[in-house]
Amino acid sequence: MDWQLLAIVAGCLAIGYLIGRNRGGGAQAPPPRPVRAPAAPLGNGGPHEVWIEDAGPNKIAVIKELRLFTQLGLKETKDLVDAAPGAVARRLSREDADALMQTLTDAGAVARIR
Repeated sequence: MDWQLLAIVAGCLAIGYLIGRNRGGGAQAPPPRPVRAPAAPLGNGGPHEVWIEDAGPNKIAVIKELRLFTQLGLKETKDLVDAAPGAVARRLSREDADALMQTLTDAGAVARIR
């Protein structure tokens, strides 16, 4: 009879755990993603684009750096890098374009500003 009582208590605990988990009690929400502030008024010749000509040998590092800058999801960022040569960021100020190009170049990509 003791094992029957133990089985009932274990079942109740399992049900309570599952109910609490479905109500959000077991899992925490992911931290909010930082939102990039809009760029300052564009100077130095107007809006600029950053193009990746080639992702280079370390494509994962390039994807990570571009993802930090654009705040896009992993799939969207990977698709941008895989579509090289092409624009990865548009309507940037000259300072932001220079910073992104330098970051991508440091990660191993061949990048340029248009």
